Amino acid sequence: MTERIRRRRARPPADHPRDLLDVLLAVREPELTELQVQRLLRGIMLAAFGVPATALTWLVWSLATRPDLHRRVAGEAAAWQDAAAPPLSALPQTEAVVEVLRLWPPTWLIGRTARRETTLGEWQLRPDDQVMFSPYLMHRDPRWWPDPDEPDPDRWLDPARTPKRHTYLPFGAGPRVCVGTQLGMIQLVLAAF
Repeated sequence: MTERIRRRRARPPADHPRDLLDVLLAVREPELTELQVQRLLRGIMLAAFGVPATALTWLVWSLATRPDLHRRVAGEAAAWQDAAAPPLSALPQTEAVVEVLRLWPPTWLIGRTARRETTLGEWQLRPDDQVMFSPYLMHRDPRWWPDPDEPDPDRWLDPARTPKRHTYLPFGAGPRVCVGTQLGMIQLVLAAF
């Protein structure tokens, strides 16, 4: 990867970016260092391939070990087999596969850096302090989830059981939420369908 970045940088910039590497190398204010480009590319490759693969693995396992869930999703698929693209609102059982992301979030640990002094619960944070949280643990906290260790796709079908804000974070939250959230959800629903 390092060699490819160096070779590409040595050439004159492309008039029109051909790929993500061209886009990253075209950034000028501030210009990205070689290390920054490497880290961005690695992060994007992991997010584009590793994270969806993990989520899809848990989805396949869940459908294989839960015949009742598989039947419900298959029933929805059969009802729409002649349609080009059913609306997601017509696939509540299939869309409830988000329970897989609650039980096995693709990212089990998320880190952030404090930019200024702030209070987080009982902790005083200074600039540059590191904060880590685990969606895996949060998604299994009985304060937010009844029977948190039990797979229950129905919890997503009843509006009264919808999770409280910021208690379901398989893709993170806020300004640094995963840019692939929507794509990831579409991949998961299509794979189940």
